[in-house]
Amino acid sequence: MRLRRERPDRLITLILTFLFAAAFWVPAWSADLEEYQVKALYMYNFAKFVQWPEGSFSGPEDTINLYVIGQDPFDRLLEEAFERTAQGRSFRITRMRKWEDVPADCHMLFVGRMEKKFMTRILDSVAGRPVLTVGDENSFSRAGGIIALVTRENRIRFQVSRQALIESNLKLSSNLLRLAEIID
Repeated sequence: MRLRRERPDRLITLILTFLFAAAFWVPAWSADLEEYQVKALYMYNFAKFVQWPEGSFSGPEDTINLYVIGQDPFDRLLEEAFERTAQGRSFRITRMRKWEDVPADCHMLFVGRMEKKFMTRILDSVAGRPVLTVGDENSFSRAGGIIALVTRENRIRFQVSRQALIESNLKLSSNLLRLAEIID
């Protein structure tokens, strides 16, 4: 019996895909990680695998600006998760009370479940802009957000709205999209 040898490039792709998937497979509430620690880590990983369009940054030293709207469920967990760089850029995290004033320099926007009653209006305020919107309300992607962090079978998973992604002019890594539940 002869064993078929895999081509080295296929083997490398398989290994990289496995490692990528392992980075996103995290128990929802393990003894070591609380829910929002996991969500902060997911958001950091999303920043590593998104491509913003030309002109989103004025130079290579610009930060990736993450805004959190309304009540902040993370406390200091975002600062811990985002203390490293992604794509050679550091992060600036800003908490906002009012959604009406999402700044033009926003690259990522987190909308928590406490903002559910304003979710559609918040998403409308950044529609068509290259802003990676992330929320933890189950209906977030269906309402026009790009990524929804949802709990399924006691694990935190993520949904991606392909339509919202297209409208934002952002690109997500195909490896990331393979791990997502695609909406619409």
